[in-house]
Amino acid sequence: MRYVIDFCLVKEIHCDPMTKLEGLRMHWASKASCLQRSGRAGRVQEGHCFRLCPQRFWENELAAQVTPEIQRTSLDHLILQVKVGTCTNA
Repeated sequence: MRYVIDFCLVKEIHCDPMTKLEGLRMHWASKASCLQRSGRAGRVQEGHCFRLCPQRFWENELAAQVTPEIQRTSLDHLILQVKVGTCTNA
């Protein structure tokens, strides 16, 4: 039997709007992410997932879906990478 212990936390890249710096931060996971993790317990054999958060927190506080990365990060770095890549290949 396999077991997964889920703390309902994830590290995500976020951009600070004041400093425009990106970094990894611990955030509460979405319900969709937690359900995907629970699937890892029973993938190859019988398993069970233990979530270490209160039921009321799960039902009322966790978001249903993850915020898309394009809304959490700055596109400045990506645009610069594309510009450099197109200039060096020309």
